Amino acid sequence: MSANPQPDDALARLREELGAVRAPKLAVLPFGIDAIDTRLAEGGLVLGGLHEVLPATPTLTDDAAATLFWVGIAARAAARSGRRVLWALRPRALASAWPICRTTIPTSMR
Repeated sequence: MSANPQPDDALARLREELGAVRAPKLAVLPFGIDAIDTRLAEGGLVLGGLHEVLPATPTLTDDAAATLFWVGIAARAAARSGRRVLWALRPRALASAWPICRTTIPTSMR
C-alpha cells in the first residue's frame, strides 16, 4: 500500500478539519426557485456574506438590471429581517437605476 492516502480518505479528513474551524451557519435567503437554490452552496444567498453582481456588458441597461436585481434581493432580506441595508455602488449605476429604485424600495428603506 502506498504512503499517500486514498483521495476519498483525504477528502473526508479535510472536510472534518474544515468543519471544526468553520464559522457557524448564517441565515440564508432562498430565491424559492429550485433551479437556482439547488445550485447555491447553502440553498440560497447567505445573509451577512459578501456577494457581487456585475452587469453582462458596460451599458447603462445592464448596469440598471444588475442594480435592480440587488435592490430586489436587498429589499426582501431587509423586510424579512427588519434590518437596514448598506448600499454602495458606482455612481453611474445608481444614476441609471435610481428612478426605478425610488418606486420599488419600501419607504422605510429610503
